Amino acid sequence: MALNDTQKVIIIGAGARGNRVFADLISRHDTGFETVGVVETDPGRRRAFQERYDIPDRNAFASLEEFLEAPRIGDIVFICTPDPTHYSVCRAVSEAGYDILLEKPIATNLADCLAMLEVEASSGNRIFVAHVLRYSPFFRT
Repeated sequence: MALNDTQKVIIIGAGARGNRVFADLISRHDTGFETVGVVETDPGRRRAFQERYDIPDRNAFASLEEFLEAPRIGDIVFICTPDPTHYSVCRAVSEAGYDILLEKPIATNLADCLAMLEVEASSGNRIFVAHVLRYSPFFRT
């Protein structure tokens, strides 16, 4: 893929970070990304995301399993799910061959953090970690 090609993004987790930060940023700025799909278990949140970012029903999924069973629709997956799910979601998406932008922490224990290195090596994809500031002292205050 050429550097100036638009990367097609699927957001997993249409909560505050996935919706109001990443998808919103992509929709308002020339980032080189285009949001083309969403995976969200909450039907109301999923529908609102679809309407806000013009995501067709065929690219909106109620579960990770449903998404992974569907034909490939994009290039990179942004994982914006609760922290304890990061490792398992990332492992499954990685095994499907998608590149990944993963919210930190990448996992909630050392064993899963170390296993993530093997996941990336064996799957042949790339895993990028977003270093947001939500745990910084000034944000926590």
